[in-house]
Amino acid sequence: MSVLAPPELQDRMYDCIVVSDLHLGSEVCQARLLEEFLIWAFEHCRTLVINGDIFDDLNFKRLSKRHFACLKVIRRNSDRRDVRVVWVRGNHDGPAEIVSHIVGVEILDEYVYSNGKIQLLILHGDQFDRIVSDYPWLTDLASGAFYYIQKWMPHRAARWIRRISKKFQRNSHLIELGAADYARSRGFRFVTCGHTHLPLTADHDGVRYINSGTWTDAPPCPFVVVEGADARLEFWPLPAVVLDSDPVRPHLRAGGVSDRGNVREHNEDNYFIPGRDDARDKTGDSHELSSLFLVADGCDGWDEPGGEQASLMAVERIPREIARRLPADETDSRLVQEAIREAVAQVNQEILGGSEAIGLGTTIVLALFRPDQVYVTGLGDSRAYRLRDGELERLTTDHTLGWALAKAGTITPEELPNHKFKNVLYLHLGSKEAQNGPEDIRVMDVQPGDRFLLATDGLTNVVSDPEIGRILGTVDDPQAAAVMLKDLALTNDSKDNVTCLVVHVPAR
Repeated sequence: MSVLAPPELQDRMYDCIVVSDLHLGSEVCQARLLEEFLIWAFEHCRTLVINGDIFDDLNFKRLSKRHFACLKVIRRNSDRRDVRVVWVRGNHDGPAEIVSHIVGVEILDEYVYSNGKIQLLILHGDQFDRIVSDYPWLTDLASGAFYYIQKWMPHRAARWIRRISKKFQRNSHLIELGAADYARSRGFRFVTCGHTHLPLTADHDGVRYINSGTWTDAPPCPFVVVEGADARLEFWPLPAVVLDSDPVRPHLRAGGVSDRGNVREHNEDNYFIPGRDDARDKTGDSHELSSLFLVADGCDGWDEPGGEQASLMAVERIPREIARRLPADETDSRLVQEAIREAVAQVNQEILGGSEAIGLGTTIVLALFRPDQVYVTGLGDSRAYRLRDGELERLTTDHTLGWALAKAGTITPEELPNHKFKNVLYLHLGSKEAQNGPEDIRVMDVQPGDRFLLATDGLTNVVSDPEIGRILGTVDDPQAAAVMLKDLALTNDSKDNVTCLVVHVPAR
């Protein structure tokens, strides 16, 4: 896979780019994507700010070749006259004199970026974390324990522990309010922090707070850009993943985004885009040749962390199981469908068979592309859509009691949106009913110009089909379309996690 910028963005220059919480040395750092991003960023901005926590700690024995490659990019560009490099201190970075010598830039406690149109206050955010400031020994203890968890436990377990630990180690909302109050007291209207690992944008009494997230969670990875009078959150790869075509794979462009939403404390959604680091087996081999795209939504109502674990298992295991069963050049429709069913059934059995499986459950929706064809299926109420020639078509059926009642004529379609059984699933991954995999797999032709959406109900419950069709049809960059759909769902007061994945078949 190669990551390419479309022609209209190849010469784009940002005033400032801010990235934080890289955590080099961590087993879950997205180092491959980070190296690509840094190479791109130094050619597309006038100021690059690294806002804390470039290292997990100063144990350099934990740095892999990929991690050193990222440091090399920073060091190589630190003396350039056309790009200013600024480093803002983070609580994981260690003594300033050591880190400053390693990367060749001065470390600051905070930094104010100004281009004459906007002033952006940049600080890491740990200043407002009471746990870090009042109990530093507890933070050191937790960091040490997590190192061994990353080293010896499965990748998904390490990522899950990192996520839930933020719930009691860092109160994200208090840090958000503290940063906004501090910025307001100093006369700033824009402030950006890292530290909490939760990328978001929020407005507080005239101050816009932007958190730049982390590079240890599943891609796409967040960063902040300043362009003219605008400061906003963006995601890498930007603007889209471009999968080079070959004899058995159509030329595809894809973008995806996942957000914990307005209400939830953590994100139980996950998704898979071919070739990204979060869906690799233990040998480090990615299965990008499958051209498989997948979205999973951990089921509501299951004992935490069952939904999140199940959705992560889905996006990690299903692509691997399909790749094991399906040769890269296989185009026989019967064999492709058989491979999908067997792979999903295998993962379903793994979820059901474990002694710790109580509470595991997730929806899935997937699209597997082959030359001139796509195979679409799902379990649960995550959906797939196709936009062709301006017409939006829903490709999957919700496996909910409410939808079944509407299909049987027991309730009317008008009653369904407010029915008490609307979101009650009767089929999902991790249920006995799914032991044979999905029953219905749609096989459709693929034409140049087709656009596909895979999305969780956090989006489809609050964004209408006409709105989905409008954005898919008018936004030519799939990553931008995914972000716009997610933002619209949050604006429409979605109460759930929101995840969407957009795939374009470029017009010839």
